[in-house]
Amino acid sequence: MAEPGFDDPFRPAWEWWSILGWTFAASGLTVWILLVPAPAVLFGAVVFCLLCGLRDLPSALRVRARHRRLCGTPLRFGSLPELAARVHERPEAIWLGQGFVWGADHAQMALELRRRGNLTIQSEKQSLSKGLPWIHGLGASESPVWLPVEFARGHTLIVGTTGSGKTRLLENLLAQAILRDEAVLIFDPKGDRALQNTVRSVCAFQGKPERYAQFDRARPAESVRLDPLGHFQSGAELASRIAGLMGGGPGPDVFSGFSQKTLKIVIDALLALGERPTLKTLLRHVEGGVDGLLQRLLIQHLTRHLGADWQCRVVAGPGLGKAGGSTQISPALRDLVQAWRSLQAEQPGLVSGDVDGLLALLEHDRTHAQKLIAGLLPVLHMLCSGPLGDLLSPSADDAHDHRPIVDFDSLIANRHVLYIGLDSLSDPLVGAALGRLLLADLASLAGSMYQRPDRPVPISCYIDEAAECLNEPAIALLNKGRGAGFSMTLLTQTFADFVAAAGSDAKARQILGNTNNLICLRVRDAGTQQYVAEQMPEVLLRSMTHAQSAGNAPLAPIVFNGQASEALSEQRAPLVDPNLLGALPDLECFAQIAGGQVYKLTTSLLELELSKTGLADGSEA
Repeated sequence: MAEPGFDDPFRPAWEWWSILGWTFAASGLTVWILLVPAPAVLFGAVVFCLLCGLRDLPSALRVRARHRRLCGTPLRFGSLPELAARVHERPEAIWLGQGFVWGADHAQMALELRRRGNLTIQSEKQSLSKGLPWIHGLGASESPVWLPVEFARGHTLIVGTTGSGKTRLLENLLAQAILRDEAVLIFDPKGDRALQNTVRSVCAFQGKPERYAQFDRARPAESVRLDPLGHFQSGAELASRIAGLMGGGPGPDVFSGFSQKTLKIVIDALLALGERPTLKTLLRHVEGGVDGLLQRLLIQHLTRHLGADWQCRVVAGPGLGKAGGSTQISPALRDLVQAWRSLQAEQPGLVSGDVDGLLALLEHDRTHAQKLIAGLLPVLHMLCSGPLGDLLSPSADDAHDHRPIVDFDSLIANRHVLYIGLDSLSDPLVGAALGRLLLADLASLAGSMYQRPDRPVPISCYIDEAAECLNEPAIALLNKGRGAGFSMTLLTQTFADFVAAAGSDAKARQILGNTNNLICLRVRDAGTQQYVAEQMPEVLLRSMTHAQSAGNAPLAPIVFNGQASEALSEQRAPLVDPNLLGALPDLECFAQIAGGQVYKLTTSLLELELSKTGLADGSEA
């Protein structure tokens, strides 16, 4: 038998010639026996020939089976009932597909095959398919590959280029999470209608269509209303969350700093008045001025400290500062400020940070302030304009809008499935800002979940094109979301997407270091291939070198001599050759689970019977 590392899987099945020869010999002897009288020993010769032919049959069948495997496997299809049976079989694990453990012997064989080039074992039809079909055929057998749910809590990174099957793999993962009765959140920048139909179909198949909800910027009439400022611990957190959407350089600057300060003052004042901040109210007070907000807050404080007849109990005092005096302030507000200052003069210990902050904004030169917040206003405008503004700033008092108002806390508690369509293709800036704002709200909710004594509801969160939504709260969600029950799955096309979003290669690696599981479909970017290969363990691969020489002796020209040698050497290499990652067929991938074993697997296309799930309306499937 050939040495394991050097067995040529493309070699012809020479055993068939041996079998044919022994069969021909047995047939000839049998004809001889039938035609002429023959000694009895010929009967033994026939049996001997047949046994010799059968001896090589298993080896010939193994080579033939290997040739068939190396020709590739057809696309596989699965139904929802089959997937539900898998979930019922192992509810504590996630089915990724069918495959095998990729070991050093497979890496060695792949190396040998690539050295020989892509040999002509494929048919013309197969040669037109994507990738190299023989990669999956290196496994002698395959079995279901499972990702334990507990390992999925360590977060998962899925990498794959366009058309490699990334979305189809996502559909399988989503369907299983829904069937396990987890709370499911999907961030989709493309607004994939097929993905929406898949999620809705699984909920209908489960008999719980009411679990499905969607927030789709491209289809506001079909969307729920969702406040992205619903969860926060302090006004400062909310202010930094919104100011962080301004972009700019890697560090803080005077513009973002002043914008954040302005937002904090306005938010604190609204909270002091018992009002919940929304994007529309913040835009109104930041752009239109804080006069009305300050007036209401002063009336509240004066009434609290002096009673309902406070107007009769105050005396004249200092009014607004020089800057504020030069602005157009209403007489009513000017009187309120004078009353507040006189009250502070009578009670030196009376201090209100909310009032003082609004007064500081009011006394700041209006023209200069507008220049400093010039970068904040476009962000607020694009989130408050048109139908999107009504979706993100819901009001329960609006009798004309019957779309339901939801929040992440209630959705998670009731184990709902929320599809979030960012529609980044039509407007990338708005889509990215919306995704970051919603993820920041989700991160704040995760922080509050740590304080709850009850066991957290399992939450599966899937973010397609994750680099577009990358911000500090999203990174914090990766760092600390596991304790709150979050299982994050990030999907991207290239490693460079995270480098561009994070600003440096080191920062991108630091972010992706929070993912414990890695699934790589076909990737064409060399940097991504190298990153994935670096995550895999190294193995020793063998190579055989041959040398030969011939020559004549210096003192005897007619005497020729020659020599031939071969040497076996070993070298360290990644378990998965980066070049293989760019040659994977559709729906095939390598997966490393929790930094341990590496699997080569292929997943299946999820087939939906729309007529049975209430979706047979002609919509795209």
